[in-house]
Amino acid sequence: MPVLMQRMTRLMALATVMIPLAAHAADWDTDTARILGDPAFLPLAGQVSGEFSYSYEAQTYNYANTQNGGSDSVDRSSNTFSPYLSYGITDDISVSANLDWGNSRLTENRIIEELLPGGPGGGPGVHYGPYHFKETYHSQGAFNPAFGATWRVIDERSAPVNVDISVSYAPDVFTARDAEYDSNGSLALGGQRGTAEIAVSREWQVFTARGYALLGVDGERKIDLNYAGVPQGTYVTHTDARPDYEIGLQTQTRPLPFLAVNAGVSVSGASDYDEYESYPGGSNPNSEEKPGFTVSPYVGLLTPLLSNRIVGEILYQHNFNSGDKVLFPDGSTGKYSENQSNVYTASIRFLLF
Repeated sequence: MPVLMQRMTRLMALATVMIPLAAHAADWDTDTARILGDPAFLPLAGQVSGEFSYSYEAQTYNYANTQNGGSDSVDRSSNTFSPYLSYGITDDISVSANLDWGNSRLTENRIIEELLPGGPGGGPGVHYGPYHFKETYHSQGAFNPAFGATWRVIDERSAPVNVDISVSYAPDVFTARDAEYDSNGSLALGGQRGTAEIAVSREWQVFTARGYALLGVDGERKIDLNYAGVPQGTYVTHTDARPDYEIGLQTQTRPLPFLAVNAGVSVSGASDYDEYESYPGGSNPNSEEKPGFTVSPYVGLLTPLLSNRIVGEILYQHNFNSGDKVLFPDGSTGKYSENQSNVYTASIRFLLF
């Protein structure tokens, strides 16, 4: 296990211990201050809050295809830069916008063993392989911009808890290109996306807890498969619209004036959907994508850099991805296994006015 992962794991264990200790020592009177970097933070009327973060993700997984006996061992890494701004229209209503940009590298170690079902004259099947390939693909560019709004329906200043309702919309702005076919792959989704979230939070003097449930809808996606010399949009992957979900618990413990510990976990998933490729003269039959679910625990250390105006945070998250599957029209199956990733994030948050 890498040294950094070991250290982050120890920090997560330390956070698990610190939360109940701090809670035991805390004055359990509520605290209605809007604390920058707190999971329940919302800008007051006229305030502008923002964040700039950098994330590095390292993912590995295996893929096996019963259609041809092949298997892939995949190593993927990505860098994401995320600017975010939010403005308080009133104390309880805010609007926001963000535009992420990044790049990614994906390396496949592929083994293909193909067994054709019938030999010459109806004889036994013919076996080809194994063939070994190692290929690397690169993508970069902007994600679709996202615009959101949050309404604090119930405020803890006059009630036991905060209740927030948030919505967001990301229009389909940038063309999605598959790096496997085009050396200049992109990171755009290839379709629009909308989300709705409800969250309940409570803030004490040294501890905050926030639970949330999010429902998202991805519109139909189109991803260009741009072979060299082929006009854009000639070969396209199409995926159906589908809903997805996420539920989670976020906490912050403030044991010292100069240190806070953010920790939590989320569970996310998506419904099944169809995918097919179109090309001049027709299209291939639909395959059915069957996503699994992802469990994502995280822990972060946050410190004020300028009172409640600027704070910095480093955060570690591990994603446990369950076995996704693909059902092909001929009855064969593609299966993902040992799918997990580590995400390391550094961020600066600020508050103006």
